[in-house]
Amino acid sequence: IEVFVIMTKHAAEMVPPSEFEKASGNKVYLELFEKGFDYKTILENRKVEHIEIAERADVLAIVPATANVIAKIAHGIADDFLTTTYLATTAPIIICPAMNVNMWNNPATQQNIKKLKQTGIQIIEPSEGMLACGYEGKGKLEEIDIISYEIKKQLNRNNSLRGKKILITSGGTTEKIDDVRFIANRSSGKTGATIAEECYLRGAEVLLLRSINSVQPRYK
Repeated sequence: IEVFVIMTKHAAEMVPPSEFEKASGNKVYLELFEKGFDYKTILENRKVEHIEIAERADVLAIVPATANVIAKIAHGIADDFLTTTYLATTAPIIICPAMNVNMWNNPATQQNIKKLKQTGIQIIEPSEGMLACGYEGKGKLEEIDIISYEIKKQLNRNNSLRGKKILITSGGTTEKIDDVRFIANRSSGKTGATIAEECYLRGAEVLLLRSINSVQPRYK
């Protein structure tokens, strides 16, 4: 897998970009306007770095994703290399939050996470444990093996169902016996939601009919 690293200015304060250049073998993208930037060169070559990286990506993974970055992405703010690349890419996006437990539980953060899920972005939620700030709770970056697995799973998907229209039903049902009695089941709808998600990720146009109390899919 060829890896290109984008860093925010705050991330570069914590880890030198040179470390990621050694690890990836590629240039680290940090500044929208690097030293010596000349707009005339852009117009002559018709090449903009964050657009090229966005088009080249098969998956965009934001690891870790701070509350600030999540908020900016949820509201379409593009003021650095990372957020402009996010807006420009059509690749699947995986966001891996990491922050203080109170920041994670804050209603504003949870609303932003909900909004991103509704747009089809995969969220690998943080795990519970001891946090860098000394607090203990949910907010710890998920294990790297799990994140790596999810990235590879996205890369291995294909568009085998592109152009197909698929109808899926899920959740509990009731069947009337008479005016008083009925037969019902306690189906959660998890299987139907999972099938719908997979079909969607493989390029299909999916219509999911689910019962009112069944599990909602991650993508809408």
